[in-house]
Amino acid sequence: MNLQVDEEFACLMTAAKLGMEIEEIEGEEEVHDVIGELCNIICGDLKSKLCDAGLTCELSIPSITSGNGFKIESRGWERSEHYGFRSHAHTALVAVYMKAVN
Repeated sequence: MNLQVDEEFACLMTAAKLGMEIEEIEGEEEVHDVIGELCNIICGDLKSKLCDAGLTCELSIPSITSGNGFKIESRGWERSEHYGFRSHAHTALVAVYMKAVN
């Protein structure tokens, strides 16, 4: 799964999750922790649904990449789904990539 949000939206989500104001965020590590946890929540729910359907599913720990101009390359994915979400003036893009494991 790939979750893309801009820095401002990531900070807004972090502040909301931690019950604080944006100015109270102490650093990038807090933001990365919240975004990683959000990925865990989304992927955990998807994994649960796939397992309930009788499919085997494996997940890795989340990794965080910051910056601009990223390119995602196919690693043998058989299926991908892309979703966009809006919250006020902010957008989150979620892409889920799946492949069969033999």
